[in-house]
Amino acid sequence: MGKLVIGQEVNMYPGSTGFGFWTGKVVKITSAVVEVQLDEPIRGESLLRFDKDGRELMVDWYKWTCAPDQHPWILHEVQ
Repeated sequence: MGKLVIGQEVNMYPGSTGFGFWTGKVVKITSAVVEVQLDEPIRGESLLRFDKDGRELMVDWYKWTCAPDQHPWILHEVQ
């Protein structure tokens, strides 16, 4: 994963690209977390958090218990 910046457009996919992509913008970056605001909320959520490797934070997986096969979400940069 390259260097992300605030406001950058990114794609995210839930566990596998077979489920399709969601789009969003980077809204916060720290040394440990990247927060992405989804363009369209999914299951009532509009903010996803990822680790430095672009994988959804494990502590956030619990809000998706109805679809464990769709985790972790993966962050993919838009080129």
